[in-house]
Amino acid sequence: MFFGENGLDQDFEEVTWRLAVFGSDGVFRNLLALPLGSLSAGKRRVVQYNLPSNCAELSEIIVNDVASCVIAGGDADESDVCLSKLIVTSRTDIAFGL
Repeated sequence: MFFGENGLDQDFEEVTWRLAVFGSDGVFRNLLALPLGSLSAGKRRVVQYNLPSNCAELSEIIVNDVASCVIAGGDADESDVCLSKLIVTSRTDIAFGL
């Protein structure tokens, strides 16, 4: 389960994160895309994804990159805005970071 919130004063037409998943042994397991779709300014969204491993078998998930970031009215992909303004936290024992 992932929770996303747009804390900017601009709407996102599309945002997708690229996540790296590590096993409990610390070894890289998978690279996943986590699409949130469009996200209005101030909007919160909860999304559920099936991870490739049981959560008990994971030690860390990191945001590896921004796969897509399009701000409404923008001219092109604005991945730098999406990544530089990103704040990540976890409420589980799985570390979540940049």
